[in-house]
Amino acid sequence: MKVYVIDEMMGSGKTSAMINHVNSSPDNKRFLFITPYCDEDVRIQQACPEKHFYIPVNSEGTKLMDIKRLMREGKNIASTHALFTYFDQEVIDLVASRGYSLVIDEEMCLIDKPDITQHDLKMMFAHHIEVDEDSSVRWITPDYTGRLDCDKREIEKGFYKCYADTTLLRVLPV
Repeated sequence: MKVYVIDEMMGSGKTSAMINHVNSSPDNKRFLFITPYCDEDVRIQQACPEKHFYIPVNSEGTKLMDIKRLMREGKNIASTHALFTYFDQEVIDLVASRGYSLVIDEEMCLIDKPDITQHDLKMMFAHHIEVDEDSSVRWITPDYTGRLDCDKREIEKGFYKCYADTTLLRVLPV
């Protein structure tokens, strides 16, 4: 695996250069182009008409389900940082097995603090989560439903770490 990092000032033409690279690539080369915003997806789609980029939609399920379908079909895909953070092992396997080149446009926030009130955080520590020796957080009440459902799903996917015994951070898994 090769990793290339292009680190230049904003507005210096990094995205345009990447678009040129995609457009000049062989027809059988597959791309997964990750951008910060939905309108950038459309920009990639319009700037690379011969590459027939698809944008995942919620038509029959979730965008994550749709991106998996598109990958199984070998389509070029433009998607967002937000959807990228939900990629699971199946997507990673599809990227590898289908030979996708991954392009991440603009830096991503890989670590952030979830928007959980102190009250909810105390309740989570008291009733819903446990912290492993490696700081991983586990959800221990599988039948829970409520306003923390989103956090529960992210914890179950391994996105949360605990620091200083009381602080939860959402960390994009390596």
